[in-house]
Amino acid sequence: MAEPFGGSDDGQMLNIKWRSDGRGGVVDEDCDLIGWIGLEDWYEPGVREARMAWVVQFMVPGVPAMQRALLESDGEPETGDERKAELGLRAKSVVEQGAPPVPTPFGHAPTGLGDNSEIRELIQLTDFALESAASRVKAAAQVMEPQGVMPLNVAVTEMMGWLRSVDELGALIWGEQLTSAEREKASQDADAFISSPDAAPGLVSAEFAARQSSGQPYRDWTIALLGAHIGGWMPREELRGFRWLAGKLLHHGPLSAVELVQWRTGAEPRWKWRTSDDIFSPPRPEQRASQRQDYDRVVAGKDVVGGLRFNDLAYSVESLFLPLLP
Repeated sequence: MAEPFGGSDDGQMLNIKWRSDGRGGVVDEDCDLIGWIGLEDWYEPGVREARMAWVVQFMVPGVPAMQRALLESDGEPETGDERKAELGLRAKSVVEQGAPPVPTPFGHAPTGLGDNSEIRELIQLTDFALESAASRVKAAAQVMEPQGVMPLNVAVTEMMGWLRSVDELGALIWGEQLTSAEREKASQDADAFISSPDAAPGLVSAEFAARQSSGQPYRDWTIALLGAHIGGWMPREELRGFRWLAGKLLHHGPLSAVELVQWRTGAEPRWKWRTSDDIFSPPRPEQRASQRQDYDRVVAGKDVVGGLRFNDLAYSVESLFLPLLP
């Protein structure tokens, strides 16, 4: 039964039905419910580790959810009448203050498109994800059992998704986050390499000629990689081919994109990219047929593991953008 244990400032009597284990009870004032006191886990704002505390739960008129407020940190079970009265009076005081403030969300990653620091974090996290996915492809390719192709296809699907993310992010930063002067400076660095003896003859010749005629920065952000770190540059047609594959895998699941091929009798079989017809049957409609053609022209038939240059691509992306986003 409820026991009277103290009077409130207005002369009314507080009562509590205390649990036998000393870990809390129900508090009322002249039969009007105040709340439930309990010894519970309590998380301070911005903290993920709980501490034991005395907590009161109560209802507020017009608010559908049960409210919860702190009475006392680092609590222990109590059985003494004096402590019961103290906790009960404290609970009444807290409840009278109404609903506590809504906790502020926390813990989100410092990535985004709001300022340069967020963009830098976003670039580095996306590059890390691509490199990690490529490592999982390499590991899955070493599985010798016949069923090993299943986790390999899953890993390939993930890797293609992150490669597409890198391309989308690079295009967005190049087109929307950098100033025209910053794009021009990066384009000039690319021009210097394209015009150097180290560049392959005819490298992005059409884009180079168009820039010399217009005087505008390159439209394709990947060309700027040539001036940042040549080892990670990927031709646009190769990225378009991989975009076709990424679209099919992300929309239709881990299709069979790779197969083992021996380049001659008795040679070690290696994982190669299958043709587009083997991956996705031709009768199905294509929104971007040119990307499918790029895939067959520059990707299909090539070595999967030996052709993974995504670590270099990630390094090139950071070499290009991070100095421009201080």
